[in-house]
Amino acid sequence: MRSSFQLLLGALVSGALLVPQAFSSRLPVQAAPSAKATQGIQWVPYDQALTQAKSQKRPIYLQFHATWCPYCKKLEKEAYSKAPIQKLLNEQFIPVRITEGSNETFTVAGKKLTVKDLFMKYQVSSFPTLVFLSAEGKPLGKTPGYVEPKPFEALLGFVSSESYKTMDFETYFKGKQ
Repeated sequence: MRSSFQLLLGALVSGALLVPQAFSSRLPVQAAPSAKATQGIQWVPYDQALTQAKSQKRPIYLQFHATWCPYCKKLEKEAYSKAPIQKLLNEQFIPVRITEGSNETFTVAGKKLTVKDLFMKYQVSSFPTLVFLSAEGKPLGKTPGYVEPKPFEALLGFVSSESYKTMDFETYFKGKQ
């Protein structure tokens, strides 16, 4: 069902496409944590997120963004400011923000990774790009581009509940409206 989850999401969220990724396992990367929580979201550095996800058995939400990106700012203002989205991200995921141009480095499996390494690993070519990883760090899917708050909240619920294993996103989303 994962492929229908990924394909149908694309039709529902502003033309964004959630696609499976054949990520290279040799490139460890780091997330750029913010100095403070953004709109109530408790961002975690990439390397710490991998460890926490395993121990807490929660998926990882990666947001690749740029400080100059208008759609990243829109996502922050319109989605991250909503209490239900903050709650889902903080309680059901390990949220990670990776900032383009950051000098941060992460140590994963004894290797140092840079933000650039992460961009390559997850094939990020636009902003924002949202990536979902399992608690084991395996890619579940990726959504490039801005997602409106309502389908974004549904997407978070869909991934955190593992509904993609039993139904497609369109069915899940219709049930939430």
